[in-house]
Amino acid sequence: MNNVKFFASILNMNKKILFGIFVLLVCGGLGFYFYQKLNPKTQESVAGDQSNDNNSVNIGEVTIQGEGDMDGIKIEKVEIVNDNSAVNIPTPNLDRETKVVGDMSEDAKRIATDKIKDISSQLKKDSDNLENWLVLGIYRKMINDYEGAILAWEYASAIRPQDSTPLNNLGDLYAYYIKDEIKAEEYFLRAIKIDPSNMYLYFKITDFYRDFNKDMNKARAILEKGIATNPSTSSDLKNLLETLK
Repeated sequence: MNNVKFFASILNMNKKILFGIFVLLVCGGLGFYFYQKLNPKTQESVAGDQSNDNNSVNIGEVTIQGEGDMDGIKIEKVEIVNDNSAVNIPTPNLDRETKVVGDMSEDAKRIATDKIKDISSQLKKDSDNLENWLVLGIYRKMINDYEGAILAWEYASAIRPQDSTPLNNLGDLYAYYIKDEIKAEEYFLRAIKIDPSNMYLYFKITDFYRDFNKDMNKARAILEKGIATNPSTSSDLKNLLETLK
């Protein structure tokens, strides 16, 4: 009898551990968005050296995390004006079917389905909420609904055309999941164009050129561009460039 109780407790413990790991991965997928909240284009903007460990989490998240060296940061107020009258694409269908594709635990399916339903309900009341569109894309990607993720992040980019986060997410999705290198490069470059001081974006597209595109010339060129554009905050880019020579 004691043996039965012992094994039952072990199974229950393993289930809790696996569920905990899942929740941590989902939360980790939001890392890059909140990293962007410290970007100079937000209300509380930060300017300073940025570093990146080139790690990425790939379970339904916005591939997206980034760490920054906070030494010497400067915070200043930046006024943000949101004007949805300029949005030229239709609002995505928030009643889109939630169909889980792929091997997921029942707990993971329940979390993803509930979150999609909850966030979609919130967006019906306020379609101008950038964070909710980004997170909706996360969960759509998690259940392998890539089209749904694209629609969410495209709309996020439309309502916040000066935010690089949805463009970076789309670049990652097209590169590593849909396997469309032309579209991936397009979105990565668009992200850098509107946010040229964001060091993380240069690391991201360099990884793409080096590991997926296998084009070392483009990898070196984009790093050189980042260094030239950010001469005082690009030490990490310089170090990476040295490894590619």
